[in-house]
Amino acid sequence: MIWSRDGEYETIPTGTAEFIEGWTTRHLSSRLIGGMEPDLAPWFNSFRPRTHRCLRLSEGPLPHHERLRLLRNSLAPATDRGAWRTEDGQSGQDHFATTDTDWHLTYDMANPHQIRVSHPPHDHEAVHQRLSTAIRLMGCDILTITTAAGTPPWPPGTPTPTKTNPGDTPLPRSPSLEDRTTDRRTRSGTKAMRQYPEHHAHDKPTPRTPTDSAPHTRPHQRHSAAPKRRHPFSTPTTSRHVTRSHDTTPTENETPNH
Repeated sequence: MIWSRDGEYETIPTGTAEFIEGWTTRHLSSRLIGGMEPDLAPWFNSFRPRTHRCLRLSEGPLPHHERLRLLRNSLAPATDRGAWRTEDGQSGQDHFATTDTDWHLTYDMANPHQIRVSHPPHDHEAVHQRLSTAIRLMGCDILTITTAAGTPPWPPGTPTPTKTNPGDTPLPRSPSLEDRTTDRRTRSGTKAMRQYPEHHAHDKPTPRTPTDSAPHTRPHQRHSAAPKRRHPFSTPTTSRHVTRSHDTTPTENETPNH
């Protein structure tokens, strides 16, 4: 099935590979995409890493067809890869490729007009030199150079900075494991105090009063704890005074009454 940009579709009774072979050899045609362009040979390329660049150009004094001729002559030998135009002739693209270096190029009639190039990464310097010469012959200037996504390219061959110059501001030190652990404990303690303030009330300093006998003792430590209940089988502790017996004889630590 073939879909057009307007949402129309055409059902093809053959398989994909059979249709492509029949269409490129001009044995099959399509109502939506038409027939194979005359004098255009089918082309297929195996995958290889490529660098994509888009060069936006200033408007020159020459018409489009003359600029295209100068561009192709500067990059010759080249082979056609198709072209298209809108009905009003104001938009379109011309595709071609260099036969000796395997550079793929598209000359776009956009505003501003631009050259799209796809080339092996190691040909960067040669592509820049030959395209700069061709653009000067076209009477244009390079406005911007971007990637296929429209972002500024990182210049190939530019070394990545690994250290700062003597006058540069040093980068902030990365926190060590000990710093991160201490910071995590501090945050946990602060969070617990916000959630359970009554459990941490004794951590706040209490103002001293003149009657305080122990200035550094916390309030809850100045009061004696409640007496603990003895186990019924525990050994009794020795008291300061000996318990009075039933007789009237004075015992140790006692003074007789007069």
